[in-house]
This record gives sequence, C-alpha cells and structure tokens, in this order.
Amino acid sequence: MFQQIKPFLTSKLRKNRLSFKYLSVVIVCLILTIEAKAQLNFPDELKSVGTAELKVLWFDIYQAELKTYDGDFNDINQPLALILNYQRRISAEDLIEETKKQLGRFASPSETDRWVRALALMWTDVNDGDQLAFYVDENTAGHFFYNRGWIGEIDDPNFCQAFINIWLSESSRYPQLAKKLRGE
Repeated sequence: MFQQIKPFLTSKLRKNRLSFKYLSVVIVCLILTIEAKAQLNFPDELKSVGTAELKVLWFDIYQAELKTYDGDFNDINQPLALILNYQRRISAEDLIEETKKQLGRFASPSETDRWVRALALMWTDVNDGDQLAFYVDENTAGHFFYNRGWIGEIDDPNFCQAFINIWLSESSRYPQLAKKLRGE
C-alpha cells in the first residue's frame, strides 16, 4: 500500500517545497523593501520658509514650520516639509479625527476615508516634545516621520495637496497660521 501512496506523497512534497521556496523569496523581497523604506531619512538640507504656533483657547497645541529646498514657498507642487512639534499629549484617535475633518474640506468623502485608514496604520499618540513631519518629495509622494524616523508614506498627489492645504491654503481653518508658514 505504501508503494501506491509514495508517488502521490513525493509529488505533493515536491510541490510544497516549490511553494515554500517561492513564498520564502517573496518574504525576503518584502523585508528588503520595508528595510529600504525604513532607511528613508528626513531631508536635513531643507531651509525654513516660516514658522507659526497653533493655540486653541489657552492651550498650546504645536509649533509648526514649513521648509523647502530654497527657503521660498512658491506653491504646494514643490518638494516641501511641514514639521509639527507638539506641545501637549494628543491621542492618535483625536489626531485622526481632526485630520479627517480638515481633509474633508479639500477632498471627497471617499478619498478622505481611504486616506484616514492609511493614516490610522501609521500614526500613534503624540506627547509634549514629539514631532510629526510630512515631507512631499519631487515625485509628489508624501512621507511621514515621527520623531525623525520614517513611519510610512501615501503615494497620492491628491492626498499631498489636500493634506498640505490644511496648513497652507488661504481657506485654511487658521489663515493667520497659514500666512506665517508661507512666509508672508
């Protein structure tokens, strides 16, 4: 009876070995991709355009700074970084909720929902002294950094535009903050 089962088992083992080898190669490639992304460094050569502080009532929320390669802000379609240095504890849930409200002013509900799901996978609670930075590269991919370490990206020019508009648009919720960040 074993003689009848042996060819079947041998063929299954051979297929499983191939599947395992294929799966192993895929896993190694994914790890290398993740490690390569994790090595993305925040561009230190950026120059300050403007700074501003967000206060709500008597609460200090964050210090914000806009940076570009030449220190000038021309439009949101250039490589730039928005850096937020938090001055109080804010839960990831509250950050996501407020960001969703603000993104909704510049994007459709379906886009906003999709982006918020991606942000929820990246963002964590922030505490007094923590930094959250957003860098838009020359390919209009948006990269997030938490305390100078890369935490993820959203490779969607529409997201980058809507997200940056929260702080820089003339129709921003905080127009004086936007003017200061734009260096006006």
